[in-house]
Amino acid sequence: LHLKMQPSVVIDKYLTKEPDGSYVVASSPCPFLQSDNYCSIYPARPAACREYPHTNRKKMHQIIDLTIKNVAVCPAVQQILQRIETSLR
Repeated sequence: LHLKMQPSVVIDKYLTKEPDGSYVVASSPCPFLQSDNYCSIYPARPAACREYPHTNRKKMHQIIDLTIKNVAVCPAVQQILQRIETSLR
């Protein structure tokens, strides 16, 4: 409703379905990221966005592949992983 579109239109226009049945944004950068780097749907953003970069999970080892992919697109994830590595030494 935030986009004033039917959910099916949002899905068709912006998302792709993963093999596990979940939906993810089909393009990068996110189509809702504005030129000032603010999210245009911030108040209505999905849970995956609210939880990003997913580095505060108790069982982070379960999503380590995703975390490594996020390093390539998010400098904050790289810094978080470096801090974790430093703390483990």
